Amino acid sequence: MTEIPSEADIHCPAEKIFDVIIDFRGPDRWLTKSSAFRGASKISSNPVTLGTTYCEPGPFGARNGEGLQGAAGHLRVVQAGQRHK
Repeated sequence: MTEIPSEADIHCPAEKIFDVIIDFRGPDRWLTKSSAFRGASKISSNPVTLGTTYCEPGPFGARNGEGLQGAAGHLRVVQAGQRHK
């Protein structure tokens, strides 16, 4: 699996950022709409927790993902590849 590391300095408490990121039904509050990202659907639980699954439709097919390796204040969300149309 390809990993794309990135980092940014965000002047806000980590808990607030974490709460925003795991709210898969709320990215329209902070993410600009685009043809590449239309929002997640078929979200099995929100906020995202360990084992949550979702589908993210895009112009080239659907990307499916799952919340993995949960720990206090940490959650790794992995996309399981993209199915092409």
